[in-house]
Amino acid sequence: MKRISLLIVCFLASLTFAWAQNKVTFNETTHDFGQVPEKGGNVSCDFILTNQTNVPMVISRVTASCGCTTPAWTKEPVAPGKTGKVTATYAPLGRPVPFSKTISVYTNVQDEPFILTIKGDVIAGKASPEEEFPIAFGYLRLKQNMIFFNQIGAAENRKMDVEVYNSASAPISLKFDKLPKYITVTTDPVAIPAATAAKMTITVNAKMAQKYGKFNDIFNIIVANDVKGAANNKFTVNGVFTNDFSQAGDPANAPKMNLSTSQIHFDKSAGNPSYVLKISNSGKSDLKLLDIQSDNPVVVLSKNKGVVKPGDIFEAKVYLQSQKIKSQLSSTITIVTNDPNSAVKDITVTANPQ
Repeated sequence: MKRISLLIVCFLASLTFAWAQNKVTFNETTHDFGQVPEKGGNVSCDFILTNQTNVPMVISRVTASCGCTTPAWTKEPVAPGKTGKVTATYAPLGRPVPFSKTISVYTNVQDEPFILTIKGDVIAGKASPEEEFPIAFGYLRLKQNMIFFNQIGAAENRKMDVEVYNSASAPISLKFDKLPKYITVTTDPVAIPAATAAKMTITVNAKMAQKYGKFNDIFNIIVANDVKGAANNKFTVNGVFTNDFSQAGDPANAPKMNLSTSQIHFDKSAGNPSYVLKISNSGKSDLKLLDIQSDNPVVVLSKNKGVVKPGDIFEAKVYLQSQKIKSQLSSTITIVTNDPNSAVKDITVTANPQ
């Protein structure tokens, strides 16, 4: 008899749970935001639930499938016949793509969570001038304040463009100060209209430079005759001047450079430790070491150029001024040659402080 009573109780409980489970309704289980502007701010929607069970409904927790979606919900018990709310907020900034995210609602009336869905299509927003041109030189804004030309042949006349923007309410013109003789800078148009983007063209004339190796030049941009402000408006141009191979002869007769190492490491040591860098020539003509230079003054070279006959070896000492190293060092020695297959070679120099 007791077993029959227990079965009846379990049966009634299961009926009550099933009834409760089937009587929780939402105004919608999927919300479509449609097109969402990426920079229009967060978007939110409310899922209204109605508790049609015979017990108070408690939302214990709500989770989202992505950190871009933030849920909020009614914390108080929802009495039978009353309504509660689950709010889903989506952050579109930086996510210009279609989305579909789920929200799981855990309650005391159902073992499995209720699943809600939000979806939409984030439309990419146009970047503001401040975002597109983040560097400010007074009224002039730039995407970058440095440009790298990589390798430039000795006879080349190389050009590169930099986009700029006039944020003023009137046209501005630019002047350029402290330019080396082999660099020229122009703008198109010369007078940049208000709230307009323009092109700044930087030209490097390697033939006029008459040198080899790395170059790193800084000039000032004067905006609308603001000479005082130009002190902070610094633009950097760098690259490497290499040999001109346009008139090179038979490659089979070319020089061929070989290095004793591609990396020099100085461990913790006092004084000025050194390494003998050996450069050999296994080619059939003279190897011209046009320039050997370090990009860090604590790494000093005994020689910075030379000529290596076929079969010969050139030696240069690399000194480390270790007393000047305050933190771990990583620098580069750049070698410029007339070897068409090794016009520019870098050697990495590393060291630990004392």
